[in-house]
Amino acid sequence: MQLSQGHLNSLDYCPRRFQHTYLDQLAVPLTPAQQGAIALGNRFHTLMQQRELGLVLQPFDPDSESEPEDRVYQDLERFLAAAPEVLRRDRVQFRQSEHRRYLQFQGFFLTVIYDLLILETDRAEILDWKTQLLLPSDQALAQNWQLKLYPYVLAASSSYPPDQIHMTYWFVRSPTPAGSPTHSDVAIAPTNAEAPTPTALRFPYTGDRHHQIQAELTQRLTQLQGYLQNYETGGALPQIDEALGKCYTCPFAIRCRRTASLNPPEVNLPGLAEIQEIVI
Repeated sequence: MQLSQGHLNSLDYCPRRFQHTYLDQLAVPLTPAQQGAIALGNRFHTLMQQRELGLVLQPFDPDSESEPEDRVYQDLERFLAAAPEVLRRDRVQFRQSEHRRYLQFQGFFLTVIYDLLILETDRAEILDWKTQLLLPSDQALAQNWQLKLYPYVLAASSSYPPDQIHMTYWFVRSPTPAGSPTHSDVAIAPTNAEAPTPTALRFPYTGDRHHQIQAELTQRLTQLQGYLQNYETGGALPQIDEALGKCYTCPFAIRCRRTASLNPPEVNLPGLAEIQEIVI
């Protein structure tokens, strides 16, 4: 079974929701706004990949005067102007867009896809593009499995020690901070309402962090193995405590008989931050 950061985030959020999404494969409808935001994000990723391959960047429809298409090109231009280190190629030994890696771990295949991986002699940089407008808090980023799994897999599958690995998030659409980051090693680019400046959050990796994540992975996957064995014999993955309040925004609340959490009694669609990014 392949596990991505999306699987692990879903498992942490609610094991029963993990079951409905990945084991039962139940689809969740998206609102038009969510579909549009995902389309813009995927389009930006595609343009970055085309640029990395040396291809000429052209609109999907050259005759179209689509506002979203114009917006994503403006986002790209602002990002490239604000991130000259992304364009730098000196000292680079390996550089690849949409780089995919696997790591076998406790009977599972951990899988990651780096938007851009840059390897130098004594340094490895993982870059990830974000097109959302809300800048996550420090706590939300630290708890997200993407920030845990991406550097962990690289350290475990390469000759780079943890302290030579860094991960940088680029919020290309100049998001509004949800809270001021407190990390001393996090650099935030200034924002301007008239000409939005992309924001960079950079996180170094360490040996202590590597061992901590490995222990957490071991515990989570041992737990998941038990869940799967029970599921294969007709059981269900456990539900979370309804008092946590997560059921109110869960699209599976009625299926889980958590209708008392719904007020009004309708299923709410997931927030955009909860939807896993689609890889082109």
